[in-house]
Amino acid sequence: MIAPVCIHRALLAAAALLPLACGPMSLARDLRRTMKEHEPRIAALMTYDVKLEVGGETRRYTAHVPPSAGAGPLPLVIALHGGFGNPYAIELESGLAAVADRNGFAVAYPEGLGKGGVGRSWNGGTCCGPPWERKVDDVAFIARVIDDLARRMPMDPGRVYATGISNGAIMSYRLACDLSERIAAIAPVGGPDATATCAPSRPVSVIHFHGTADPCSPFKGGPGGGCAAKALGFSPKPIFDTPSIPDIVTAWARRIQAPAEGRVTLRKGPVTCTTYGPGREGAEAALCAIEGGGHTWPGGFGNVPASIVGEVNRDVSASDLMWEFFQRHARR
Repeated sequence: MIAPVCIHRALLAAAALLPLACGPMSLARDLRRTMKEHEPRIAALMTYDVKLEVGGETRRYTAHVPPSAGAGPLPLVIALHGGFGNPYAIELESGLAAVADRNGFAVAYPEGLGKGGVGRSWNGGTCCGPPWERKVDDVAFIARVIDDLARRMPMDPGRVYATGISNGAIMSYRLACDLSERIAAIAPVGGPDATATCAPSRPVSVIHFHGTADPCSPFKGGPGGGCAAKALGFSPKPIFDTPSIPDIVTAWARRIQAPAEGRVTLRKGPVTCTTYGPGREGAEAALCAIEGGGHTWPGGFGNVPASIVGEVNRDVSASDLMWEFFQRHARR
């Protein structure tokens, strides 16, 4: 029974919950100890833990509302976990609840669907996992999350944003394409645009964070995915094939009718942010390239070996930078 334990551990490692050292049955004890350490602390940050019926499926999301709630309508950031992740994983990795408390916005953490409770992911258009295979309508689920939170708290409908890492980043692009009437801006981290077609009804601003040494979603494009297989010691199997990340961002710049020439808006250590815009309705497209960075959240919690996902950059905080960007891009 060693293999299933190792698999489950690898999946949680991909979600940035555990260091990887697949081996004896003591891994099960390590797993329980790590979950006991992190889950209660993160669960305590959550104001809501909600189940919804969407498309014949029972779906779940958690949400954090800052102590300042009540002073007026709150902006909302939707944080989408990566493949094999969960709501606790994306909060642990991003630390968005602390950023929300400092700046006065709410954070929702929807949960993707898996198979037998394992391998939760999102249908980002042309991938990934069981939701894509089953054609699950994750866009409808996210719309329901927004609606449900609007009933529970005072929310500013013009300031609803989305972010996510890896498969969650892929899903954020799909939201920008298919839910543009409700999403003001997105901040993908370490994942490409994998939509087959994209025709947003309004211009959505994008700030994309990506490491140039990302082993799971190559900065230069091509086959990507397969990090869970690598964590298990197998040869990675590509899950998607995309253009380069700079090409994806410049394509988005054309979509929002921004100028073709970008300007450097931030340079800090190995991090360079290039911004295209303003375009239509003031929208912008920005790429923050992290030279030597891995499949990780800049400035976030990283506890997966660099041999699997690459290095975590500490020069900037993606969570802080994306909030600064979001504040400039409310939906008009």
